[in-house]
Amino acid sequence: MKYIHKKLISRANEYTWALHVQKEGSSQDSVIAEFRKSKGVLLGTGVFWEGVNIEGSDLSQVIIFRLPFPVPSDPVYEYKASVTENPFMEVFVPDMLLRLRQGTGRLIRSETDLGILSILDSRLSAAAKKNYREQVLNTLPFKKVTEDFAVLEKFVQNKGIRRTD
Repeated sequence: MKYIHKKLISRANEYTWALHVQKEGSSQDSVIAEFRKSKGVLLGTGVFWEGVNIEGSDLSQVIIFRLPFPVPSDPVYEYKASVTENPFMEVFVPDMLLRLRQGTGRLIRSETDLGILSILDSRLSAAAKKNYREQVLNTLPFKKVTEDFAVLEKFVQNKGIRRTD
């Protein structure tokens, strides 16, 4: 996240939207308030996956760079993994799916919300042939899935999703 923030800041003259980044510490209220006012871009980690409610056109896209697998060295997960036959599929994938549902829930908060969920983790691509891909896609509240940017562009045009300045 810090790397992306530095890259975007270095090219700030190339775009017109405001850039906000998660602050150190527990409360993110000021960052969220600034984001709501500017309708810009908000960079954040897991702290924004729970308890954040940004309805309507203020939030039109959630981009997930990596599937939210738990840290394997966490003592709780180490223990859970030690008492199962297939730790990856019985412990780590179910936890990741729960976290992913929480994260995607930030995008659609009411019946009238509309947006795009982008998961950029290459492990989820069809070409990667991961055995948990179907589980991930089936757990998402969205049924239109594509890896084709032209399909995404058509969706955006058809739904009238546009950038607000």
